[in-house]
Amino acid sequence: MTVAMRLTVGLLRLRPRRRSDDDPAAFRPAAPVPASLRRRYAVDDERMRGREITTLRPRGAVAPVTIVYLHGGAYVHPLVPAHWWIVDRLLRATGATVVVPRYGLAPESTVDDALALLDELVERIEGRLLLAGDSAGAGLALAWTQRRRDAGQRMPDALQLFSPWLDATMTNSGIAALEPDPMLDRARLLDSARSWARDRALDDPLISPGLGDLDGLPPTVVHQGGQDLLAPDARRARRSLEVRLYPDGFHDFMAAWWTAEARAVYTEVARAARG
Repeated sequence: MTVAMRLTVGLLRLRPRRRSDDDPAAFRPAAPVPASLRRRYAVDDERMRGREITTLRPRGAVAPVTIVYLHGGAYVHPLVPAHWWIVDRLLRATGATVVVPRYGLAPESTVDDALALLDELVERIEGRLLLAGDSAGAGLALAWTQRRRDAGQRMPDALQLFSPWLDATMTNSGIAALEPDPMLDRARLLDSARSWARDRALDDPLISPGLGDLDGLPPTVVHQGGQDLLAPDARRARRSLEVRLYPDGFHDFMAAWWTAEARAVYTEVARAARG
């Protein structure tokens, strides 16, 4: 474990943990685009299907690729500042255009609403397309790509999945050995998954894409920390997907851009963006 990672994990373990019965409605609203990003990049805001979409581009030369980034939050929580840190590092690493849709969240919205938003968004994107996401956003990215494959529709040219939530049932026997997790709580995740699934079963591939068909996908890389509750499901996906395991990494460690482990992730993303 690098010194930076060790210090970051130590600080995370000192944070007060939310209780499993905390009211999600009491959590803070979506974090706005930081002023630092608006100064550094060209930023356009618009709405599509009633949802906010932010597009960020370097002010100089722009690489011929678009990255659609889907934020995590267990399908019930909006963007937080750390998600903008990830967006910033995607831009720095690739020089690409990065599009950040605020897809609808449970319980007001459903996975079908999110998939429809992505369908409409992608239809207008020309050229090379890379789909990235963290946690629940990475799960949504994979579910959307599977559905597009099954329908014979355009898929992204590559997928980069950060700490993806692959199995919302949370039944993998390896999870218990990783509790308590400084970032995640299994009971809260299950509550969120049920809210997002509504009438669907938790093992439905649109909710748990790791349980679906993983063949015939575009080049897909999973970046997974070994100390994350979601790591056992990523290990299981190794049979079908390319999984980069960072043994000392915590959930969404790629937001900790000051660590060598996170920098390695963005090096891989840059490579995927170039094709």
